[in-house]
Amino acid sequence: MSTIQILDSLVIDRIAAGEVVERPASVIKELIENSLDAGAGRISVQLEDAGTGLIEVVDDGDGIDPVEVELAFAQHATSKVATLNDLDAITTLGFRGEALASIASVSCIELTTGTGDGPGVRIKVEGGQILHVERVAWPHGTTVRVADLFFNTPARRKNLKKPATELRHASQVVTDYALCRPDIYVSLAHGKRSLMAAPPAATLADRVNDILGDQVASNWLSVEGQPGPLSIRGGITNPDHQRPNRNEIRWVVNGRPVSDYRLVHALVSAYESLLDHKRFPVSVIFLELPVGDVDVNVHPRKAEVRFANPRAVYQVVRNSVRESLARQLPPVNILGGDDRHPGGNAEYVVESESAAASFGGSQYRSVAETGSQSLPVNDWIVSEGTPTTIRTQSTLPPGKEISGTAGSIRPLAQYDNTYIVAADRKGILVIDQHVAHERVLYEQVLTQIEARTLEAQHLLVPETIELTAGEAAIIEEHSDLLESLGFVIEPFGGKTWALRTAPAILGSRDLGETVRSLITSLEQGAGPEALKDARQDMAASIACHAAVRANHPLTREEMVHLIADLERCESPTRCPHGRPILVRVDHDELERRLKRH
Repeated sequence: MSTIQILDSLVIDRIAAGEVVERPASVIKELIENSLDAGAGRISVQLEDAGTGLIEVVDDGDGIDPVEVELAFAQHATSKVATLNDLDAITTLGFRGEALASIASVSCIELTTGTGDGPGVRIKVEGGQILHVERVAWPHGTTVRVADLFFNTPARRKNLKKPATELRHASQVVTDYALCRPDIYVSLAHGKRSLMAAPPAATLADRVNDILGDQVASNWLSVEGQPGPLSIRGGITNPDHQRPNRNEIRWVVNGRPVSDYRLVHALVSAYESLLDHKRFPVSVIFLELPVGDVDVNVHPRKAEVRFANPRAVYQVVRNSVRESLARQLPPVNILGGDDRHPGGNAEYVVESESAAASFGGSQYRSVAETGSQSLPVNDWIVSEGTPTTIRTQSTLPPGKEISGTAGSIRPLAQYDNTYIVAADRKGILVIDQHVAHERVLYEQVLTQIEARTLEAQHLLVPETIELTAGEAAIIEEHSDLLESLGFVIEPFGGKTWALRTAPAILGSRDLGETVRSLITSLEQGAGPEALKDARQDMAASIACHAAVRANHPLTREEMVHLIADLERCESPTRCPHGRPILVRVDHDELERRLKRH
């Protein structure tokens, strides 16, 4: 039987290094944070072999006092905290005193530093053992050279990814801190190739242009606000510029780059249907709040934080982003007026509550509120037996327009039983009939859900759903909300739950998957936003299933009704999932393409 014993210091350091130093990018992160904490105004990073051969970080910060250099490599030795009270008011990026000791335990490291007051010092450490210390002539600042990373941990070195992958992670870290601190010079080189050279920038937008490029900068929208003690500033891209993943969404909390899936949810949900499905904006958002309201000591690599009031932070982020979009994007104009977006053909509309109002989303109007009539949901579904024809302009009486709207859209034909070809005073439009009807139904159904007039039906045979313990807890916590949406879900024994009531409009369509999507929304949301998200998800799901399909012919009257309803929508250019509804070709563009100018 093994006996309990205190671990050797080298073993302790190696274990700690496993938590702090995961790959070359981890080393770069820790060294850049040390440079920033030292007040550096210039940081240069040089890599060889994607960082496995050499990582060199040079800064012009305050440097380390020569008498303290050896102590800097001891575990849990730091100048940044001294008492328990200090942990509740951390203002520096580093504070645990683990970085240098952890890096030195799995590499060969040389650190040269000086304070500008007398000679500097150079120290060499290999595998956690100090090999050499000497005084050298050195200005203020520090240079750290980390060679042969993981030379004594072959398993960790073997598990590193391809050099291109490791270089991408390293570049991402340097980019994060360069965007976090636009006021300093940051450079990155790999071998003889310069990957980044960002001089100090006057504004975040200038730094975005330097690092992320003209395309992002030209689509950049500022975000700012200060409701109470929490301030938010930074920028986002408009809906024209989207990315296929979340990698370009950046958060800086009290000067610290962090990741937080709830904040990402708040950001993306603020765009609502302006983003395509599973597409994301580029953003750099700074949050400043009292140090006592955020705990930074919750993650081994300090990559996450915990807010004292996460619900309030979520609401501020979402509200501020929505107000930014509403303030800086032009109003939608599918009629093709002269107030089109000067930067392109895309046009948007975002409804936003004031900053003082409670967090909400787009305020949708029902068709009844507009004083207009609309076909019932099921009347839009055209049977398979309807003859398939292409309806031409000759079937439209001369001058016939949708009544009540100057320059309104006239349907000309239906192409491929899927697209409505229409015209207005500015040109030609091609409208996706399914996506257009989906938007119309979404706004109508959402109004019914919010008014609690959505009809529910009792299932003759309850549908059983197996839920995890976490999913079941969400169902129990939000049972009143789910019931307001038409769902009554009760325990059925073990992991099985019985769905006894569902919205009538859904019929028998895959109710289990609908419930799971609502659970996801409730899990990711926060406070009142969970309710709003669930309602919107419900409305989007109903609209998608009930809308007229592609490959279904429409009569002229149905096309007229659909276009009229679309014109009355609050957001008539995209469906609830973000897909574009129509494509416009202006009259001038037609004449240019046909060489009539």
